[in-house]
This record gives sequence, structure tokens and C-alpha cells, in this order.
Amino acid sequence: MAHVVSKKLLATDDALEQVLPLCVSKGGFRLARVKLDHDGIVVNFVLPDGVPIKNSSENGRNHSSEKILLKAPEIVGSCVTRSTESISKSVFLKIFAYPIDESKRNPSRRRISITMEFETQPTMEENYHHAMKWANFVHDMLQPDTPIFGSPDVCFLGMSSTDKLLVLVNPNSGPGKAYQIFRKQVAPVLSDSGVAYDVIITQRANHAHDLMKTLDLQKYKAVAVVAGDGLLYEVYNGLGCRSDWMSALGLPVCIIPGGSGNGLAKSLAYWRKDPELKRPRSQCLISALNLVRGTPKPMDLILIHSHSGKRYISFLSFGLGLLTDIDIQSERLRILGEARFTLWGIGKVMVQRRYSVTISFKRASGIKRDELKKSASQSELQSQTCESRRPNLQHSISCHAPHPEDPPSPSTPDEDDVPNEFPGNPEVEDNDDSSSFPLGHSRDEVELGRDALDESLWNKKTSTRKADYSHLLQKGGADAACPFSDPVPEDWETIKGEFLLVYVVYQSHISSSVMMIPEAAPDDGIMWLILMPGSMSRPAIAKVLLQLDNGMYARVPGVRLIPVTGVRIVPHDTQGLLTIDGESIPFEPIHAQVLPGLARVLVR
Repeated sequence: MAHVVSKKLLATDDALEQVLPLCVSKGGFRLARVKLDHDGIVVNFVLPDGVPIKNSSENGRNHSSEKILLKAPEIVGSCVTRSTESISKSVFLKIFAYPIDESKRNPSRRRISITMEFETQPTMEENYHHAMKWANFVHDMLQPDTPIFGSPDVCFLGMSSTDKLLVLVNPNSGPGKAYQIFRKQVAPVLSDSGVAYDVIITQRANHAHDLMKTLDLQKYKAVAVVAGDGLLYEVYNGLGCRSDWMSALGLPVCIIPGGSGNGLAKSLAYWRKDPELKRPRSQCLISALNLVRGTPKPMDLILIHSHSGKRYISFLSFGLGLLTDIDIQSERLRILGEARFTLWGIGKVMVQRRYSVTISFKRASGIKRDELKKSASQSELQSQTCESRRPNLQHSISCHAPHPEDPPSPSTPDEDDVPNEFPGNPEVEDNDDSSSFPLGHSRDEVELGRDALDESLWNKKTSTRKADYSHLLQKGGADAACPFSDPVPEDWETIKGEFLLVYVVYQSHISSSVMMIPEAAPDDGIMWLILMPGSMSRPAIAKVLLQLDNGMYARVPGVRLIPVTGVRIVPHDTQGLLTIDGESIPFEPIHAQVLPGLARVLVR
């Protein structure tokens, strides 16, 4: 007589195990031994007598047809349904996951669903409670700190059926595929997770900005943006206009790339070392999974005041010169997506524009002189001249510190460790006597790109505690003028000259194909000031543009990277292009500082 396998549930506090009918995606039902614990789900298909089916693959990964392993982070949700047949007592539990298929050279995620049939109990109601026991265990596995309410209308991520996400979609972003991305790649993930959401399709410029100014923040757990970086810029600046702007800017956000640039989405994936990073088409799925399985992590924001009194909130970059000109002037080619940057960049190599600018900055502490490496050889430096002098400057508080009780700026390194030399045309102002240095060397070290970065900066943990930034609101309202007539503080440095590029970056990427600062993290409290002097040759400029995809542009002689916590940019030209997060603003002096860890982004 053949042995028949027992279908009795084996349950402990840490695991559930049972043999029951199961189907994968659209396949047929087969008998399987299923074990569910807090690490994930293991499925072994068995014969009717309970003997596991042998298969040629013993690695147990997702591509094996007889054994399936789904890790907990790959699972997004589940649902319990009853049989629609009147004579059936079966209840089904469907579990949705997006595992990585590691059998391919470039790992990729694919959607998989596992449907378990519960039919051993005498009645459908008993089978339903049996299935709910598994469903609640899945809920605990996804959110171990979330209490179980014992109700089928409880969603994951600690969200009840009354909680919602707000999804903003810009159908005109970049090549115009944002709505298609939402419908085909984001909505299915949201449906699988069981999370409720509202969708708003933006109708005009600044639609999201105006919406966020009056949005009831208690209504939504998080905001997702399906567009380029421009729509998220609207979101943050709309939140920044509210009376409760400090708490409002902490609303968790998720960026799903649907535009031309997509710099923040790429930066977050790069920061979290997602294995699918090499597959551009997977970026939307990565971000959608962040939305339903991510946790809020702190991200720095940058507060920027303009000379005319406007206040801006930034999360990516700002500046003027080569990259800004390419970005804005190529807008007419936006239908081409990111290819427009490459095409316009070729033309900018031939036709260069130089900007006369005064740049003042507060250097970030932590990088010592002996840890820096030269960006050019000694002979190259000696062939260039730099006018260094000791000015008689009277300093006062900076524009972002209007009150005497404001906390002091972070300390700078010892003066002997501060390199102030800039190879090329610009002249430098500081409070040190540089007469003892050779011509062209106000210090014996200069900044380089990747190799010059002090690893201690990246190992240093920044505080996730929200600080009080209320003193940053000027008397007279959010748009009160910044006192640009006041000199910068004594511990700031100043550079004057002609530049091809003056750019400040605080993420690793400014688009999905342009890597600016490989070591940057969203919460490191640092801005990176990138300078290209006006004396750079066309071959050097071309080399910079050709190496933007891997961050190696910083090794080109003449390029300078400076870690800062505050910066003031004063252009002397009457006309030009100035951008924040890729959005054009009036061409005028600006002053920026870091708001450490004020924002929250959803990542896994």
C-alpha cells in the first residue's frame, strides 16, 4: 500500500511548514512542501508519498523548477481569496515576489506569484482562518514590528486600509513615457503589495509645487514621483513654502525615474549597491520596490538663497557653466531622452562660454593635506600661474545666519592643512600669508577627484536626528532678502576668476549616465564644489565630457573638487544660465548651505 504524505500543519513561533497544493505564476497545481520563516519561503515539490522530486540543479535558486527559494526582502505582499465554485471549500493564499534571477550574467528581477490551496479543513471558514494564519505570518515577516490586527484589510508596511500613498505622474517628463512607466511597472507592484494609493497626473508646470503647499500631509504615508528630477524639485519646494516646512520636508518620498535625467534614482540605487544597477531598464522596478518595501532613510537637503530674496530647496545639484548650458540648451531635444546631453555636449566643446565668477566657500573638515593627491604633475602646475594675496577683509555673519544665537559653522582643518591653490587663471583670497610658497603654489597640495577623497568622510556616521532649522527663515518671511552685501565669515575662502564650470553636487549621479562623485552618500552632510578654469583646452574639455559616465573626469588636469558645507556664487556677467536640480532660475548671486538629514527617502 502506497504511503500518503500528511498535510498536517507544523507550526512554531518561528516557522510554518505544511505539504499542500501549490502553483507558481500561471502553472498548474502540484504538491509541495512549503516552509515559511522570517528569512523567506522555501518550496520543495514532492511526490504524493512525500518524497522530494529530484532535479538537475542543486543550488535551490529561483530558476530551479523543483525547488524555489524566495528571500524575505524579495516578497512584496500577499492576498487571501475564496474559491468561486459553489461546491468548493478551498481558500487560496497568493504571495507576490520579485526575486533576482542570478543564473544570468547580468542579474535581473522577475515577478513571481505562489498560490497555496488550503482545503484540508471541513468548512471554507476553517480553511479561511488557516490561510489567514499564513498571511499574518507573511505580514510579520515583512514588518516584524507591526502589530497584527487579524483582519484581511490590513496591508503591509504597517499601513491599514485607510492609509494611502500619493503618486504624482508627469506625462510630459523627458521623452513622455512617465505614465506608461507607471501603468506597466509601478501599478502592478502597488497592486501586489496591497497598498492603497491616489494618483494625480500633473497638468501644468508647478502643478505639484502648488499641490504640496496645501496638501493634507496626514492623509498620506509617503509621496511617489514618477517623472524626472524636475517634478521632485517642485515637490520639495512646494513643501518648503509651508508654515510647517521643517516637518513637511520629512515626508517620505520615492522617486521613480521617468524623465531625461533621473539623477536621484540612479544615485540611490548606486548608494544601496542594487545588483541590477547595470540594467538601466530595471531602474523603474528598483524604485517601485523601494516604494512598497523601502524604509525611510535620511537625506540632506540644500537651502539656497538668491540675491533677490528667493529661497529654494535642492536635493541634487546647482551651478553654472558647461553642464548647465548643455542641460538647458538641449531642452529642445528632450524627446531623445538622455541622448540629448551627449549631442549638445559635442557642440559645447567647440563653442565654449566662460563665466566671470567670485566663489566663496566653507571647507568641510576631515580632509588633511597629506591625504590629497595632485590632479596634475608638478611641471603642469609650474607652467600655470595663480595670483595669491592677503586681502584686508572685514567679515561678518553669512546670509544664512541672521540671528546672533545661530550655532557656529563646523570647524575647518588647521590652516596648514588647507590647500588654497587653484591652477589656472583664478585668484584666491584667504587670511594666510602665502608669500613663502613658489609661484603657482599657495599650498603644496591640490585637490584631485576620486583619489583625493578622505575615506574617513564616508565612514563618518551623520546624525539622523532632525535639527531645528527655524533660524534659517529670515525675518520678514520665507522670501526675505539675503544680506549679500555682508562679507563672508573669516573661515571661508574666496576664489575669483573665469570658469568654464562652477558646479555643486551632493549626490553620486546627476543623471542615470553621469557620475559626478562616486563616494557621495545622500546623508554625508557634504556638498562638492567642482571647478573647471577658463584656461582649459578643448581636448581637456572633451576628455572631461567623455569621462562623466564613470567619474574619472576628476583626473583631468585642471579639474578641482572641494568638499564644502556652505558656498556663495556671485556671477559678474549680466546674463547666463543658472540651474538648481536641472531647473533654470534667475541669473544672480546665490548662497547655499546643507540641511543635514532633513528629508526622508524610501530605499531598501
